Amino acid sequence: MEKFFTKSKKDILYNRRVLLLTALERSFYSTIIDNYLFNPALELSERCKNVKFFYLGFIPLTMYSDKHRTFQKVVEYYNRRKKVARRFSSSGIGGVFLPILFTSRFYLTSMWFILFLLETLPLIFIITFIWNIRLIHARSYPATLIAWVLKKIRNIEYIFDMRGLYPEHGYENHRLNKEGYEFWKRIERRLIRDSKIVISVSEPMVEHIHKIVPGSNTTLIPLYVDTKKFHPNKSSTIKDVYGIGDRFVILHSGSFGTWGDHRLISRLFCIMKEMDSSVFLVMLTGRKDNAYNINKDFVDDNLRDYLILSPHPEDVPRMLHLGDAGLLLEREFLTQKVCLSVKFGEYIASGLPVIATPYVEGAKRLINRYKCGAIIDPDDTPSAREKIRDFLDEYNSLRENALNLADTYLNKDRWMDSYYSLWCEEDITIKNDNR
Repeated sequence: MEKFFTKSKKDILYNRRVLLLTALERSFYSTIIDNYLFNPALELSERCKNVKFFYLGFIPLTMYSDKHRTFQKVVEYYNRRKKVARRFSSSGIGGVFLPILFTSRFYLTSMWFILFLLETLPLIFIITFIWNIRLIHARSYPATLIAWVLKKIRNIEYIFDMRGLYPEHGYENHRLNKEGYEFWKRIERRLIRDSKIVISVSEPMVEHIHKIVPGSNTTLIPLYVDTKKFHPNKSSTIKDVYGIGDRFVILHSGSFGTWGDHRLISRLFCIMKEMDSSVFLVMLTGRKDNAYNINKDFVDDNLRDYLILSPHPEDVPRMLHLGDAGLLLEREFLTQKVCLSVKFGEYIASGLPVIATPYVEGAKRLINRYKCGAIIDPDDTPSAREKIRDFLDEYNSLRENALNLADTYLNKDRWMDSYYSLWCEEDITIKNDNR
C-alpha cells in the first residue's frame, strides 16, 4: 500500500487532483463501477494532462469473500483487486482498497450511519491530505455522505454520482424502515444542495432531482454502452451450443428491480408461448441463490423451455448472443420511475429490441422515441397479446432502430467529453443534448 501514498516529482506538476470514491460496494467485482467510473478515468488519464487521478474504495471485510465457496472467492476477489490495481498503475492512477471492519451493510440505519462515519472519516481525512485532493467524485449515497462531511471540514468540492435513489430502493427492498427512509431523504437534500454537480442517468431522474432541490446543478450521463464490447454477432454459434438455434429467445440479464419481478417474466413467457410455441426463455443471473429460487418458482408454475445461467460479468457480452429480445420487466415502484438500467444499453447494442413494462420510465421514453422495442404489461393479457403480435411483426425494424440508438445516443464515445468537463475543467458547465 505504501506506493499508493508516495508522491513522485511528476505528481507535484499536476494542478488538479481528483479522487474517485466508492463505499460499501464490491467495486473490484462490479461491471457498473468498472464501466462508469474506472474506465472513463483510465481513458482520460492521458487526455487530462493537468489532472492526477486517485481511487479509494471502502469495502466491508464481509465483501472480501462469499458465503458460497468462501476460500475460492477470497482467492478470486484478491486476484480481481490485483488486476484493477495493475490497470491503475499502468495509467498512473493511485488506488487503494481499504477494508472496513464493522460496517457490513450498504443501506445504513442511523446507528450504522454513525459507525460508518467514525470509521471512514479519519482515514479519508488523512488520505486526502496526503494526496492533496481538490475534487472528489463520489459514487452513490454512502460515498457522497463521506464527501459531504469532508467538505464541511476541509472545503473539498465533490461530485454526487447519484445513479439511483438510495432511500427509495432501501425502503422498497426492506433494508430501511420508514424512519430510515425519512432520515436519508433529509440527508439526500443536503447531498444534492452542497454538491458541485449531480450526475443522473435519465431525463426523469433530472426532473426528480430538480423537484428535491430546485435549481440544483445537474447533468445527464446515461448508462451508455461500449459498442465495441457489446455488439450483434450473426456468426455466433452459441445458440446452437445450447440447442436453441431455431428458437426465438427472450432473454433477461442481471438483477431485478425487486425480488418477484421474475414472475412478470413467467407471465409474459406463458403468453408468448401460447402465441408461438418456438419461444424460449433464457435468464442470466450472477447470483446462484437467485438462480435456484427462480428455477423453483418456474417449476412450481409448470414452465417449460427455459434456461437459467450464472455467467461471470466478463462473459455477459457473449451470452447476450443467446437472445433475440431483451426483457426489462419490473413492477411499479418509486425507483423504477427515474432509473435507466445498464442492461438496457447492453441489450440494444447486442441487437436485442427491448420489451419493458410501463413503469420503467427512463427506458420507456427511449423505446417510444426511437421505436426500438415494446411497452407491455404482462398483467394485462389482452393488451399484451396485441402488443406482442405487433412486436413480432415489426421485429426487424425494431432491431435496426435499437442498434441505431446504441450507436448514437447511448454510444460511450459520446459521453467521454462529459467526464472530461467534470474532472478536467475548473468550471463545470456541461451542456447535454438529452435527445
